[in-house]
Amino acid sequence: MWRAADDARALWPPEARLHRLRWHGLHRSESGEEVLLVQRANDPGRGKWALPAGFIDPDEDPRAAAVREAAEETGLEIEITGLIGLFHRPDKDGLADLVIAYSALPVGGSLQAGDDASAARWIHAAALDDLPTALAT
Repeated sequence: MWRAADDARALWPPEARLHRLRWHGLHRSESGEEVLLVQRANDPGRGKWALPAGFIDPDEDPRAAAVREAAEETGLEIEITGLIGLFHRPDKDGLADLVIAYSALPVGGSLQAGDDASAARWIHAAALDDLPTALAT
């Protein structure tokens, strides 16, 4: 799927092209013990489970991007409850993502895979190691 952010990166100055801004959302259920994961429908990482994530559009607030991407990938409306952290993740092409990780709670919607996810489900944190496929990074 084409996104404005893909073309906008080509317009950034060369020094800015070294980092792509992404968000990764860690969504907790009311119990605080479950993590919401999506199974990727496309490459990279097709078939792997991952936290809902996506690129931030150039004119978009990172928190708004997290809310938008959660709705697109999972059908859920979320409320951001905190910032987990900011992480550097280099890739094999010599670029790097700056990953913003938030915690959030569902406040509406209905859980269903959407956008570029083939499945979406709550996983108990203790069961993450038992997933049938590896987690995408």
